[in-house]
Amino acid sequence: MDLFNPTINKDKNWLPYDGVVNYYGTILNKELANFYFKNLLETIA
Repeated sequence: MDLFNPTINKDKNWLPYDGVVNYYGTILNKELANFYFKNLLETIA
């Protein structure tokens, strides 16, 4: 799964069991996501 790929496969079963998937689209751009990810990795060690 590519988190930054805007194409969505609507035919794929995203949940293996009952439930609902809500897709909100792109929340963060790639640079901001990388910033938060880098900070997370540096602070959890």
